[in-house]
Amino acid sequence: MRRLKLRATAGIILTTSQNPHLLSGNPAVAVTTIQVNGNAYAATWNFLDPNATPKKPVKWVISVPLNAGANVLTVQGLGRLNQVVGSDAITITHHPSRLG
Repeated sequence: MRRLKLRATAGIILTTSQNPHLLSGNPAVAVTTIQVNGNAYAATWNFLDPNATPKKPVKWVISVPLNAGANVLTVQGLGRLNQVVGSDAITITHHPSRLG
């Protein structure tokens, strides 16, 4: 299995007050679906050449809701037959903003 390559945040602990949080990464060639902790997310895909056949994605972006505190996220890329073809993990600690 290949690593899914989360952008700039893979394998580290990130702290944020943003919710939902945007995750992005570089897909393995065969990825058609992005899933986090077993749940599929609608991804925005960027392509090197959107007119090419077949299209080759170079980046995906998803919006993931966070709970307060530590969120351990396992991100998996699934192929067209729903098999895992790549994965990565990140821990994001969410500290909600406090209003006056």
